[in-house]
Amino acid sequence: MNWDKKGRLTKQFVLYLAVMLLAVIGTTNYWLYQLSVRDIASSLDGAAEAKLSGMVSLSAYYLSHFENQLLMGMVTETGKHQGVDYVGIHSSDGAINYYAGRKDAPRTRLYLRTIQFHDQTIGRVELGLDTTAMRDALSKAGWTALALACLSVLTLGGMLFFFFRTQVMAVIERDEQEKTRIRDEQEFFKAVMNTADYKVLVLDPRCCIVLANRSCIEMMHKAKEDDIIGKPIWQHIAINLGDWSLNAQSVDSSGVLNPTDLRQLTEERVYTILPQTEQRETVVEWTFTKFAESAGGLRYIIGAGTDVTVQYHEARRLSHLAHHDVLTGLPNRSLFHERLQDAALKYQRNNTSFALLYIDLDKFKPINDTLGHEAGDYVLQQVALRMVYVLRKADTVARLGGDEFGVILHDMGNRELASRVTKKLLDAIASPLSYHSHTLQVGASIGITLFPNDSTDLKQLMAYADSAMYQAKQSGRNTYCVFDT
Repeated sequence: MNWDKKGRLTKQFVLYLAVMLLAVIGTTNYWLYQLSVRDIASSLDGAAEAKLSGMVSLSAYYLSHFENQLLMGMVTETGKHQGVDYVGIHSSDGAINYYAGRKDAPRTRLYLRTIQFHDQTIGRVELGLDTTAMRDALSKAGWTALALACLSVLTLGGMLFFFFRTQVMAVIERDEQEKTRIRDEQEFFKAVMNTADYKVLVLDPRCCIVLANRSCIEMMHKAKEDDIIGKPIWQHIAINLGDWSLNAQSVDSSGVLNPTDLRQLTEERVYTILPQTEQRETVVEWTFTKFAESAGGLRYIIGAGTDVTVQYHEARRLSHLAHHDVLTGLPNRSLFHERLQDAALKYQRNNTSFALLYIDLDKFKPINDTLGHEAGDYVLQQVALRMVYVLRKADTVARLGGDEFGVILHDMGNRELASRVTKKLLDAIASPLSYHSHTLQVGASIGITLFPNDSTDLKQLMAYADSAMYQAKQSGRNTYCVFDT
């Protein structure tokens, strides 16, 4: 149970409840207080009106009949009444001015009425009443209203507090139970994922890691999940497919994975090739799927990775065997023709020519016949190594079969350049070899053709090179011949 959270929510609830109750009850009591003020003021005004009515009626008679003694007596008598601070009767002509008390007393409220006789104003009556009683009554009403407000707040607030606190605590309890249930489920699913052989990776729309199982964390050479959570995937492993890779440029200006890379990631099988361990790379094949929110927006990208290291290296081995000569390790005839086609396509794109060499070893058959196939194999291997050493990395030398080889010299646009390289090959091949106690020496007859000068048809170009090679053999062997149309 999160008691800190309960205490915080309780304090907030009490504060909101107090403000609400003070506002409601305070407004209500203020309204009641104003009613009391009006009632008390009306009561005072009523008392004044009653006295004034009688005095005005009598004063009209006394003034009109010049009953001055009676006027004085009425003023004196009225001035003695409780609550009367001042009383005065004045005639319009100023001849008569009778008054008793002070009309400028601090707590005096002054009332004035005119004296009418036969529709003529003949004077006025002034009455000053003491407002002390009214002020006391108002003060009492105010304190009573305040006391009632406080009592109402405490009573109603207490009732509401205990009622709603029970409700709030119940909601918090359910919330805590739900969170506990979710945490338990997460731990359960993590435990399930951690027992799986495959790797599980969950990314957010920014391609930052949200979740990873133990197998995936170990693959990244990390000690714990916290070392990778919240960080972009490309900071830990590379995800590739051919020339495409997932990187920082895959995220658009809004900070999420752009649609093109998202489609590439989720619609194709992509791969992670980790640095070499134990002399070979570790390869993981990934299948990523999108997990969308109910509103349709992308929420997570979920990946399942399978270790395909064995299959990957086996496929590479089989591919190498299918395209390379087992004895020399050189490309075989099939791969050589693929390289020829690539060179022709490169010419179409970049207008770069190349030379094609067809090589047949001289004096090789006697070595095979006299010393056996092991000696012959040794010669072929050494010749292959020497040719690879002479040529550039961009060039291709392949074993076409038996003691025949093919060479592609890139960016060789004229005969002079091709002839210069061919002479180096002849010298390297003709250099003596030591085999056990025997000194062996072979030569080579080489035919040279140029693409596109001689032909743009690759089959025709091979035929021309073969023809030039036979011309070299007829010219005395261990030499070369450039095809001439």
